[in-house]
Amino acid sequence: MTDTGMCKNGKRIYMAGSGGMLGEGFHDVLVPNHTLKCTDIDLNTNWLSFLDFRDFESYRRDVREFAPDCLFHLGAFTDLEYCENHPADTYVTNTLAVENAVYIANELPVKVERLDPSPPFGQEKEHLAKLLGEGKLAAALVAGDSGYPGLFGGGVLPGIMGKVPGVKPLFEDSDEIIRYVKRTQIYPIIHIMTIKEETVEKNPDLAAKLIEAFREANRLAAKFFTPAQAEGYAKEREVLGYDPYSCVLTPADKKSLQALNRYQIEQGLVKKELPLESLFVKEAFLM
Repeated sequence: MTDTGMCKNGKRIYMAGSGGMLGEGFHDVLVPNHTLKCTDIDLNTNWLSFLDFRDFESYRRDVREFAPDCLFHLGAFTDLEYCENHPADTYVTNTLAVENAVYIANELPVKVERLDPSPPFGQEKEHLAKLLGEGKLAAALVAGDSGYPGLFGGGVLPGIMGKVPGVKPLFEDSDEIIRYVKRTQIYPIIHIMTIKEETVEKNPDLAAKLIEAFREANRLAAKFFTPAQAEGYAKEREVLGYDPYSCVLTPADKKSLQALNRYQIEQGLVKKELPLESLFVKEAFLM
């Protein structure tokens, strides 16, 4: 969520450490309507320029020369094994560089706010909305609505944060969101159930029965929808071209999981690509 000023097009945005999947996602969404400068030490695409944000003076000078409205500091070491084996490098990259980014941001018309003390669980959105409305924050990143409200709006989040005048989503254009989903075929998976291999081995028919139970629940669910929910789910299926709640791994689900896997590799959370067949029981691929 953001205030009305941040919603306007034509902002100058500096993104440091933006050579990974997160930076690519930000770039693709923001570049049509804003002026970006994206930097990284790994120049893996033509829209990146070199900057080692661990070099404070170079970082500060580059940001000042660009004169951004917003500064996004995206880079960090996330490979726990590397961090444990290289504590000094990790400290400079993951701690000092972030402190430097905050220092640089404080010299800009950008404000950084820490929720201290933290609000009770589930109440942080109201607190952030208040800070936005008071002008103490320029923007706040929060978990959004899933499913059709995430595509078309009208979910819980706007009702919570939208109570404060001037606070609205950064991306209000549903058509833009839909175009992104259709182009990338990446659509967040809302829920996933895990089961131990030993349990499946002891009960060979358990997985198939569970999947069929959920599929039957999906078929019966329409009887319990409100008219608005029924319309929303129908519109979601129409836009996506498939039922995301059918409890089967669709081609789009596979692309979403593969994108997640690439991110995990990039962040050092896993070492290699994981074949989907190794993660799901065979019944998940069949209707």
